[in-house]
This record gives sequence, structure tokens and C-alpha cells, in this order.
Amino acid sequence: MSLSKSKPVLGYWHIRGFGQPIRFLLKYLQIDYEEKQYECNLEIKYKEWDTVKDTLGLAFPNLPYWIDEKVKLTESRAIIKYLAEEYDPSLLPQNTTENHNANMVDGVVTDIWLLLVDVGYSNSNESIQEYTRIVPKKLHQMSAFMTTLGNPWCLGPKVN
Repeated sequence: MSLSKSKPVLGYWHIRGFGQPIRFLLKYLQIDYEEKQYECNLEIKYKEWDTVKDTLGLAFPNLPYWIDEKVKLTESRAIIKYLAEEYDPSLLPQNTTENHNANMVDGVVTDIWLLLVDVGYSNSNESIQEYTRIVPKKLHQMSAFMTTLGNPWCLGPKVN
């Protein structure tokens, strides 16, 4: 894969998944980038990704990845944090309390996301039951947390 010197590259499967929040942030930040999508189906058994993953110079070859003139990153959260740090630090927590709150909210949102992914991929009654048992409680806790803060957003008076 040849990398353009002018545009960063986002690599991910040809699905939304963990790449979609990165795409949303890239759109919000108006970052011009190239996207390298890899097919992910059992018939080709991830052959294209398996062929190139060890040639990109990534410390932990995985998808999604982000390569620009400064960094080569994998892991969706690391990429999102880097993009915020690099292009708009106001999106990041501005003090220790906001940082702790952001980490807690991140954990809760991840719990919900993983339950939803399990429902989508397994489509089993057990995963649906677990989702419907756990998610309403988590959302209620999130609502109570936001009420305690007295703000319309999870981490304070602004979207960040």
C-alpha cells in the first residue's frame, strides 16, 4: 500500500463498527483523509488484511489504524484521542474531574456498545435478554449522573 504524503490514512474493515466514531470525528474536524477498507467475510478469510498487516510498521497491527506524518496508531480510542489532541484539544477533558468523568462514561458506553455488538453478531435470545436487562439500568445511571452534574451533556456544559 502506498501512502500519500499529503493525506492521512484510516484503515478499517468494510463495515461501520469501531471505525464509524472515528469517521464521525474526522468529518466534524473537517480532516481530509484517505480510507483503506478491507473486506471482512469468511469466504476470503480476511486475506487482504492478513497480507498487509505486518508491513505497515504498526506496533500492534490491528484495525482500525491511523497513519499520518506524525504517528502510526491502532486502537479506536487511541486514534480518537490523538485526533482530538492534534486538531481540537477543546474536545478533551479540561481538568482532572472532567477526565475522570470522561473515563467513567467511556466505560459505560463501551459496556453498552459491546452488548449491542453481541446482539448484532450472535442474534441469540440470551444476548438479547442480557441487553434488555442491563442497558436500561446503565442508561438510567447515565441519566442520574448527568442530572447530578446539572448539565445537558455527560461531561459538563459543553459538548466535548
